[in-house]
Amino acid sequence: MIITANKIITGDGKTVLNNSAVCINERGIIESVGTVDEVKAKYPNEEIRDFGDATIMPGMFDMHAHLGYWYSQPDSFNYND
Repeated sequence: MIITANKIITGDGKTVLNNSAVCINERGIIESVGTVDEVKAKYPNEEIRDFGDATIMPGMFDMHAHLGYWYSQPDSFNYND
């Protein structure tokens, strides 16, 4: 699948690509990043999803956790995860 957007932040801390595309394989792994024309030419049969004015960023996942909280609460065994 090819995803296009107004801005793509590559995650190296300095690069922001404008009007670019990312090709992601069936396992969710990034295969290619470049201009829309470059990526479309490299993967002509891929489905294209255009997210317009959005910004695409890699690796955004929620790491918020209270690992120590569970052990410090005597009634935590009452919670059913």
